Amino acid sequence: MDRERDDGQRWAEGLASTILLYSMAGGENPYAAREELRLACARPDDPDPQWDNILDKFRTRLFYFY
Repeated sequence: MDRERDDGQRWAEGLASTILLYSMAGGENPYAAREELRLACARPDDPDPQWDNILDKFRTRLFYFY
C-alpha cells in the first residue's frame, strides 16, 4: 500500500514538473497534449493508465490546469 502511494506521488511530481516546463518553455504555444505529457513522463515499467488517472485528478482539482 505504501509502495503504491510512493509511486503515485512520484508520478504526480514528475507530471507536474513536466507541465511546468512545458508552460515556461512553450513560447507562443505553452500547451502540451495528453500524448506529449505521457511520452515525456513515460518509463518502461510504468502502467499507462496511471498517467491518465493522474491527469484526470489534476483536471478536477487544480484551478490553473487546462
